[in-house]
Amino acid sequence: DSGALAAADVAAGFATGSPCSAAEEVVVAAGASLTGCEVTGTTAVVEAERHGGPMGIPVTARARAGQPPSGASG
Repeated sequence: DSGALAAADVAAGFATGSPCSAAEEVVVAAGASLTGCEVTGTTAVVEAERHGGPMGIPVTARARAGQPPSGASG
């Protein structure tokens, strides 16, 4: 989630740099690897993977941050 938030902050102009670079920095700091990053307008979708547990089973996560989809009600 924090990787997607970091990317969306950059995409929206609240932070400087590249959205996917910002996402990668946050994801790596959390001990995972960035496996996907897509930015459309001010919305970011980030995918990350981490090998965990005693058997090293990969765990993947996907998060979206930014503007709500068109037609979404709040």
